Amino acid sequence: QVLDVADQITALGFQAWSPQSFVEGISSFYLVLQVAFGSMGAIALLVAAIGIANTMTMAILERRGVIHRHSFEGAPARYETADDKHHDHIIDIDTGAVIEFRSAKIEELQAKIAAELGFEVVHHRLELYCRKARPKPDEG
Repeated sequence: QVLDVADQITALGFQAWSPQSFVEGISSFYLVLQVAFGSMGAIALLVAAIGIANTMTMAILERRGVIHRHSFEGAPARYETADDKHHDHIIDIDTGAVIEFRSAKIEELQAKIAAELGFEVVHHRLELYCRKARPKPDEG
């Protein structure tokens, strides 16, 4: 009823104010805040759910042998398909680039060293952490 009386006074050309109109203004402000924070919360939950689903999917694929996980020093994990031919990696420590390469010489040398020590290579992983060669001062 207070708001009806205030409306009638306003209709007569006077200004009217009531505590109830003040409370309604505050309520509408908090409703806007509630919608804004609720929306942000929903987005945060969606992003978290996508992250969890991605992590679970990658873990399942890794366990099933579909992909291989590589954890290079100082870099986030990288994944490769498991059906790739064997290769080794050079990691550029300045840029973080990962270069895949194959070398029959390296494979032969590893097998030879293992045999000399009385072993047979079953599996290996070679990671070379490198930096681009800089020209020597006398090379101009």
